[in-house]
Amino acid sequence: MKPSDLTHLVIFERSTEAIAPSGGVDRVWAEIARARAELVEGGATEEQKDRGAVSVTALTFRARYVPGITLADRVIHGGSAFDIIGLAEIGRREALEIRLRRTGP
Repeated sequence: MKPSDLTHLVIFERSTEAIAPSGGVDRVWAEIARARAELVEGGATEEQKDRGAVSVTALTFRARYVPGITLADRVIHGGSAFDIIGLAEIGRREALEIRLRRTGP
């Protein structure tokens, strides 16, 4: 992986629970890591759901290895939040291939 290919910033976030002032429990996303990444594949499609068509954006990035990332985490890229739907370790903790998906209007 060449440093010149790592042109995108990805921010990894993990969900935590916080007590709201009202006493309820809120889900809060906290940043756990940042990495420079190479965009390997990206695209948008439309899927039919119960309430009509929904836009789906899928991206695949390669980044240097970041320990502790799981499918329960999410990625912020370009101001949008993406769910992690796949993680693959490349080599012996040399890099990660991260498959992302965002569903929205």
